[in-house]
Amino acid sequence: MSAGLAIILFPWWATLIAWIAVKLSSTGQGFFAQDCVGRNGEAFKYYKLRSMEVGTKHAGTHEVDKDSVFRVGLFLRKWKLDELPQAINLLKGEVNLVGPRPCLFSQGAVVEERRKLGVFEIGPGIAGLMQVADIDISTLAKLAQSDAEYMAKQSIILDIKIMLRTLIERGVGDRLKPPQNDGTG
Repeated sequence: MSAGLAIILFPWWATLIAWIAVKLSSTGQGFFAQDCVGRNGEAFKYYKLRSMEVGTKHAGTHEVDKDSVFRVGLFLRKWKLDELPQAINLLKGEVNLVGPRPCLFSQGAVVEERRKLGVFEIGPGIAGLMQVADIDISTLAKLAQSDAEYMAKQSIILDIKIMLRTLIERGVGDRLKPPQNDGTG
């Protein structure tokens, strides 16, 4: 709870500036919320600054064309600034600073793999082992195994290492799908 409060109070100005940049550079809302799978498989609203064009399908990032992300959104995603509103989820106890990255209910295969390995017994995290281990959510078996490995080795030292690597290396996370070649170019 105190970490979420510190994240909201310390960089509130960065969240405000990023929100203004989103509003000035694209149409639609500045904030974005989607239903994700949380602890014990329960749904929660996951908050982010919007980085994709209005009307982009609600799907895993690896299923969305890179062209769907507007210019300011690319900057926000690169520097993880789109994730600043997740401090609200942290304050509400829906996520931890570190844990398996949340997935969408529509990502049935990911949900099933995680369920088999008991990953939903712990809460999801803002930063995760899969990000710093360069594991994309599209590689289901590797992702679920990484989540299970995190659960087995979970410790304050590991969490600190993951947070530091996320900050220093910015984590990799989900990769956007390359733009589709429609044969006209």
